[in-house]
Amino acid sequence: MVKYISASELANVILSDKKPWKDYLIVDVRDEDWIGGNIKGSYHVPSKSFLNEVDKLVKDTKDIPMVVFHCRYSQER
Repeated sequence: MVKYISASELANVILSDKKPWKDYLIVDVRDEDWIGGNIKGSYHVPSKSFLNEVDKLVKDTKDIPMVVFHCRYSQER
């Protein structure tokens, strides 16, 4: 299921006792703008290489209940 999550909802997840790579994962698909700042604990998969990485990503995250994809322009990617 695809669902949008607000910044405040995501902040609540990050600040909770939930553990990245166990309870949730944030996949950051930004390209060059990732260098300017990123979410602590996020996994960087640049959009330029996303299609080559997606099968591995699905396999590696299949047991994580919440996977959030983050990019600067979410409605464009």
